[in-house]
Amino acid sequence: MIGQEIGGTQGTVLDVPCGTGTFSTFFSRDQYTGIDLGENYVKYASKKHPMKEFVVMDALNMTFANDSFDNVLVIGFLHHLSDEDSSKALSEIKRVLKPDGKLLLIEDSPTRDKWNVIGKYLQKLDEGENIRPAEYYEGVLKNLFTIERTYPMRAGIWDYSVFVLRNDN
Repeated sequence: MIGQEIGGTQGTVLDVPCGTGTFSTFFSRDQYTGIDLGENYVKYASKKHPMKEFVVMDALNMTFANDSFDNVLVIGFLHHLSDEDSSKALSEIKRVLKPDGKLLLIEDSPTRDKWNVIGKYLQKLDEGENIRPAEYYEGVLKNLFTIERTYPMRAGIWDYSVFVLRNDN
């Protein structure tokens, strides 16, 4: 799903934030760059996936040139940021994403099933204090990108909102 949603294996991919590099396995080494603010995450990812590129970098102030990547992957990141920092991160992503580039955003969303008591409880314990509904992201994203597709997704007891976006610059 991840590779297919952002153009299969076409072009370069930036993973923001990469964490331990779990999603790097979907991409070839010459395609993939992962960034994370956590130095320990980058060290671990570099050891676990030595053929991939991992860099300590702040997603709110990336040092990449404009239009550097064909695709950007963002999974479970923005709910850790304030509204202001979330907007900064999305603006930076837009800046480094090439025209017509794809962004796959998968973000935690409020539990949709009223009977999913465990999911609701675990979301309250999550370090990300800003779990937002899909409608919030749609409002922010439509001002920056073209929304090609959006849909809900569940993994176990956790709900997500998925956005496939294009950078029209």
